[in-house]
Amino acid sequence: MALTVTARPSLYDELARSPFLPSNVNLRTMQHPETIDQETIRKSQTLGQAVLAGDTTKAIVALKHGACPNTRTNPYADYMLHYAAEKGNDLLTTELIAARADIEARSYVRNGHPTPLHTACIHGKASVVLLLLRHKANVSARYGSSGKRPLELALESHPDQSPALCRALLSRGASAYKQNYLSSLVPSACKSGARENVQLLLNAKADPNEYLTSKGKLVQIDSLAKAIFFPDIMRLLLERKANVSTITQITKYFPFDQALHHAAYYGLPQSVQLLLNANADPAATNSHNQTPADVAKARFNTEWTASRKSGENPQILDQLRDTVRILETRTNPLPHAPAGPKVSPKENGAEENTADPKEKNV
Repeated sequence: MALTVTARPSLYDELARSPFLPSNVNLRTMQHPETIDQETIRKSQTLGQAVLAGDTTKAIVALKHGACPNTRTNPYADYMLHYAAEKGNDLLTTELIAARADIEARSYVRNGHPTPLHTACIHGKASVVLLLLRHKANVSARYGSSGKRPLELALESHPDQSPALCRALLSRGASAYKQNYLSSLVPSACKSGARENVQLLLNAKADPNEYLTSKGKLVQIDSLAKAIFFPDIMRLLLERKANVSTITQITKYFPFDQALHHAAYYGLPQSVQLLLNANADPAATNSHNQTPADVAKARFNTEWTASRKSGENPQILDQLRDTVRILETRTNPLPHAPAGPKVSPKENGAEENTADPKEKNV
């Protein structure tokens, strides 16, 4: 027997007490009353309990018997598809989609109001991502106030899983271009140290000179500055003509530097050498009027003073010493030995060759 929510207060009370509701029940506004039968409510309760308990078989049976696939635990909670995406449950995801679950449903209890695709990317569930993409999930859906897309969430959340996610999303039309000043793909991939991700993005025409800007701060970090700890990624960026002279700032407490200053500060001789080979200027000054060598020397003095107090000799001292040597060699190259006066063969003690040139090859 079909019942209307507004016509039966007792049913409203029952729904309010129930932890599992079909998506068409709106207990907050009651502006659009729906006709619901108690059998649907019971099946939806069974489905919700099975999904939360991880009982896939019971959940599938409930779906086969007519449970609503868009069930939520309460009017402000997640849909069942979000739970399946978070747990990486391929079978349950397939059954929910087959039962016409809304693959673009937004969760209003999680930060950013994610879709199931966002949720799967955040938790690194590659198989669920492939299932959702196969059913045309929106790869350009924005996440929260930052406006990040599924591809950016995959790169930031699970670097170890992101190559498979990145490849799948790009193959389904995800854009590799920067579309939001708060989000950037290449710097995010460089920060994680996953070379394969950087390679995939650059092959998809991403800009190697992308920069990342932090919200509410005057901080701008380009891809090279993010990659200074990973020489193999730096080589890849430099092969794609990344600009070595871009002015960046790691935090608002740091001066505006070039990538060479950052590499010098952290004592990374190999990265410094790569940048110098790419024609980075060793005499360039930052906003504090310091050259890269000055930055490395200042850091060396700080670390040396700290090591004297602690009685330890950290490895960073040797790295900074090597960095300063490389930079000073490039900044002040050793002069060439002056050419001496020309000495004739006689003065040098050598016999002058007076033989006829024609007789030389006889």
